[in-house]
Amino acid sequence: IVWHDKPHPRAFLLSGAHLEKATITGFERSSRKINTFRPASHSMHRLTIYPQDIEVKNVFHPFSLVKVSPGDIRKEGDDYYWRSCMPAVYDVWVSETPGRSEPCSVQVPPGLEDVAGLARRIAPEGSAGKRVAALTAYLRHHCRYSLVNQYKPRGLSPIKWFVMNGGEGDCEYFATSLALMLRGLGIPSRVVTGFYVHEYNPLGGYYIVRASSAHAWVEYWDKGAWHTQDPTPPEPGLYRLRPNLIDEIRFRWIRWVIHYSLNDQVYFASHVRNTIINPGRNAIYWISGLLLAAAMLWLGLSKGLRHLNNSFYDQVLVAFSKRGVKLDTKASHGEHLRYVENNWPVMARYFSRYLEDYLLWRFGKGDIDIASITGKFVKRIKSSPS
Repeated sequence: IVWHDKPHPRAFLLSGAHLEKATITGFERSSRKINTFRPASHSMHRLTIYPQDIEVKNVFHPFSLVKVSPGDIRKEGDDYYWRSCMPAVYDVWVSETPGRSEPCSVQVPPGLEDVAGLARRIAPEGSAGKRVAALTAYLRHHCRYSLVNQYKPRGLSPIKWFVMNGGEGDCEYFATSLALMLRGLGIPSRVVTGFYVHEYNPLGGYYIVRASSAHAWVEYWDKGAWHTQDPTPPEPGLYRLRPNLIDEIRFRWIRWVIHYSLNDQVYFASHVRNTIINPGRNAIYWISGLLLAAAMLWLGLSKGLRHLNNSFYDQVLVAFSKRGVKLDTKASHGEHLRYVENNWPVMARYFSRYLEDYLLWRFGKGDIDIASITGKFVKRIKSSPS
């Protein structure tokens, strides 16, 4: 992501989907129609986004969306989707002015009344902001962030267990818990999924967004607008910067080779002219350029191999579809699991185990033979009775 205005932020949240329908197991997308009032365009930021190895149709953007280019998009609730395939590069203009649409429900699903009651005991009074802060502090103090060992007893809502017993869970648990607790206080709230963008490459002047940066947070309604709150505690070392050279090489491959535009031609011609005028001082850049070109070639040849790595979950989706269980590609993994639990309960526990292995592999948390695990799970889907 290239942030064209300066100074650029140290980090920001890149939203993709707003989940408003609360269930006993979490939040899902809602089909309600919303009238969105876009903020004034006089204080906009422009971002250029180069999506790679991502197949969803969500229009990702920070803050409040003002406009998109190319503009072939459709709106569902407060979310935007490409009508056809996601373009290889697109621009968004956004405003930091809080988005004004319409408040969502404050409904708390049956079975989670204890969670709502706990919220009223923790933050019985005060402004919305102070009550949000109090509930966030409670979750961060009593619960622990973890991608593994998320033990939940059978027959009990995982969210209820997490909140009432100080359990372990990922960002979705923290966000879902805070949103439900806020609803218990009568404050409209919803879960937002997307990415936490924090990794900036100073060599190329852009942000890197990885699969491991996938994140969930909360938006709550106060004083006629939506406000953001991230209840997940920062994991020590989670956002440590990584080496930048290979990412810079990859970005140059994407920009200069795949998306070579007229503006880029002018920029490149200017660089060549300056190098001819100052050959000694810029010789190192020519040498670096040769190394970059070689690395770009390797990146291009290996692109097909990297694409294969992204096909494992697609195999699972196809296998489910052939058995009549069609999982929405715009939905989250948690939504997929809940759908299978409701429509194919016998398969749900196997799917849950597969998702744990897949996400650990996807986020680089362990040495996992995902090809073998996927193959075995796909065979189980094909052979198990409905």
